[in-house]
Amino acid sequence: MIGMGNKFSQDSPTQVRPPFTVKASEPDTHNEGLFSSLKSALGGSSNPPALKPTEPTEITSSGDSLSQTPSKPNESPIAEDPRTITSSLPSFPGTWNELHKVKELLPQPFDGIRAVFNKGLSHHFQVSHNFTLAAMQPSSYKFGATYAGTKQLSQSETFPILTGEMDPSGNLTAQCLHAFTSNTRSRLIAQHQNGELAALELGTDYRGSKCTLSLTAANPDLLAQTGIYIGHCLFAVKPNLAVGAEALFQRVLHPALGQVVSQLSGGLVAKYNGEDWSATAQISPLEMSLHTSYYHKMNEHQAVGVELEGRGAAGECSATLAYSFEIPNAECTVKASIDSNLSIATTIDKKLTPLPMSLTLCCQGNPKESPVHCWNWSLHWLT
Repeated sequence: MIGMGNKFSQDSPTQVRPPFTVKASEPDTHNEGLFSSLKSALGGSSNPPALKPTEPTEITSSGDSLSQTPSKPNESPIAEDPRTITSSLPSFPGTWNELHKVKELLPQPFDGIRAVFNKGLSHHFQVSHNFTLAAMQPSSYKFGATYAGTKQLSQSETFPILTGEMDPSGNLTAQCLHAFTSNTRSRLIAQHQNGELAALELGTDYRGSKCTLSLTAANPDLLAQTGIYIGHCLFAVKPNLAVGAEALFQRVLHPALGQVVSQLSGGLVAKYNGEDWSATAQISPLEMSLHTSYYHKMNEHQAVGVELEGRGAAGECSATLAYSFEIPNAECTVKASIDSNLSIATTIDKKLTPLPMSLTLCCQGNPKESPVHCWNWSLHWLT
């Protein structure tokens, strides 16, 4: 069972003297199976409204100047995910979002032409303009803003982080990340569409020296008594071995029956870390599902991974092979993947030094179903 923390992947008057960096987080990919347990029962789409992230960006502040560098295409626009907490303790088990390291190798393709302009206004505030021209969906424009607070826990962690993105129709996606204590990270993610709240997520993570605990509520409605509530725990039984469990309780409205359906499920997980590799296995007995992955870092610039997902209840099984290659001298990163259905995807991210720009090319498709899509490109301009 893949829990929801994140899939969804994803920026004062007081100056901060030590340099700090507000990094982009990866989209919350481990959420993608959250609603899968009701798919057969509900007979419809099992996915909640997507909380779309803002465009990738990275802000770096040092002294009295603000510089910005583009983040990689698979990085989210907001800040370093509060669930991605690093530790120097060898017994720290990591976080639930870090279980399948192979996710870092998967390309994040997009459709059409995309241009992003980012402008830093102060040490703590920046704005962005996102233009998209796509063949499969209408062209769009989005305005975004990011604020990085003054509570600095380390040189790479500054809180609170407030981000928002709005289109001309008034649709808004917002996130708030904060650390109330040095061992906790809390988040609020909301999406407002067509004059109403489309999606909401609340979560808190706790990091101990040998354990990680997480609680998440997705689309909670106390009046209707519906929502999805998830708990995760990871324990380091050895410096390189972590085990954990997941519990999920959900009450959702059945579209056909017109009544609320309740379901309780859970799963177990184990992860082993080698010197330059890691292997993870997740199992959900009630859903008869299995999710395994293997990641191997071949050298400083190359990594390969494989992922296997099986759902016994649905009779589905898929495997994905991913590869990542960095060319340091060319400031270029290539990511590619192919799955058992012959769906392929590739992204090439190139920094256009000395210009404050980066160019991203992507290609995706399935030769069995349709011709492979032509190359799409994205341009990031940073000022």
